[in-house]
Amino acid sequence: MQVAQESDHDLIYYVCPFSIDIILTMLRDIRTYFEILFKYLRGEGVYVFSSIVLGMIAELSTLAPPLLTKFLVDDILAKKDPSLFSLFLIASVILLVLLLTTSVGANYLMIRSLRKGGAKLRFDLFKHLQGVSLEFFCDATSGQVSYRILHDSQVIEDSWGRVASTLPLQALLFTGGLLMLFWHWQLAIFVFLILLLQAFIIVKFRKPLLRYAELSKQLGQELTGYSVEHFRRIQLVRSMATEKLEQISFFKRLHELVKVSLRAFMINQFSGISVLVVNNLWMFGILWYGGMAVIGEEISLGTLMAFLFFANVLYRPVSAITTLLLSFQEIRASLRRYLEYLSVKSAVIGVPSATRFHSTAGSIVIKNVFFAYNN
Repeated sequence: MQVAQESDHDLIYYVCPFSIDIILTMLRDIRTYFEILFKYLRGEGVYVFSSIVLGMIAELSTLAPPLLTKFLVDDILAKKDPSLFSLFLIASVILLVLLLTTSVGANYLMIRSLRKGGAKLRFDLFKHLQGVSLEFFCDATSGQVSYRILHDSQVIEDSWGRVASTLPLQALLFTGGLLMLFWHWQLAIFVFLILLLQAFIIVKFRKPLLRYAELSKQLGQELTGYSVEHFRRIQLVRSMATEKLEQISFFKRLHELVKVSLRAFMINQFSGISVLVVNNLWMFGILWYGGMAVIGEEISLGTLMAFLFFANVLYRPVSAITTLLLSFQEIRASLRRYLEYLSVKSAVIGVPSATRFHSTAGSIVIKNVFFAYNN
C-alpha cells in the first residue's frame, strides 16, 4: 500500500512537477539564500552598488560597436566621406577606454566584496563546528567537514557574483532588444526566436550536466575523505601490511570519479557544439532574411551588419541568465549542506557571567630528574 502511494505521488509530480509544496520550498530556499547574501555582504553595500553601476555602464558600452558599424557602413563608406573617419576613430577610442575602466573597476569592487563575505561565511561554519559534540565527528569524516567548509561555501560565494552580474546583463538585453525592434521588428523577432532556441539547448543539457556534477561532487568528497583518513591511520596500515588493499580501494574510487568526469565533459562538449551549430544557422538566416530586406530597401546594409553584431552581443546575457536560473538547484544543494552543519547544536554553551580566563606569564622548572637502567 505504501508503494502505491509513492507511485501516485511520483505520477502527480511527473504530470505537475511544480506543485504547491515544491514552489513553497523553493521560495523558502530563495528567501534563506538572500538572507545569507545580505548578512555576509553587510557593510559592503556601497562597493556592491558601485560595482553594479559600473557593470551596467560596461555592458551598455558593448552596444556601441554595432552602432559604430552602422555609422561606418551607412554614413562613411556609402557617402564616401573621409572627414567622418576622425569622428569614428575618436568615438572608438573613447569607447575602448570607457569599457576598460568600467570593467576593471566593476570586477575589482565586486571581487573585493565577495571575497570578504565568503571568508566570513567559511569562518562562521569553522567556528561553529569547533563547539559541536565529539559524537558528531564520529559520523562525519574530516574530508566531509572540510568539503562543507571549503567547497560548498565556495559554490555559494560564486553564486553571489553571478546574481550580481545578471543585473547589468538584463539592462544590456533590454536595451539591445528595443533597438533591434526599432530598426526592423520582423528581423528582431527572428533573432529572438534563435536566442530562445539557444536557451532551450542550455536547458536541455543542463539537467544531465547537473546530475553528473552532483555525482562528481559526491565522489570527490568521498575520495577526499578517504585520502585524509588513510594517511591519518598510515601507521596502522603499515603495521598490518594492507598498502596494496588500500591502493586498490583508492584506485576504484578514483576510476569512478574519472568515468563520471569524462561523461560530464562529453555532454558539455556536445552541448557547446550544438550551440555553435545554432549560431552558424542563425548567422546564415540573418544574412538571408536581412539580405532580402536590404535588396528590397527595407533596411540599410549598415543596419544588417548591426543586427549581426547585436545577435552576438545578446547571446551572452541570455546564456548567463538562463544558466543562473538553472544552476540554482546546485546552489540550493550546497546551501542546504552548509546550513545542515551550521544547525548542529553546539556542545559548548557560553555563559555571559563566566569568568574570562587570562593567561599569565610563568615558567616550568625541572630539577634533580635523572634516568638510569637497573643494571
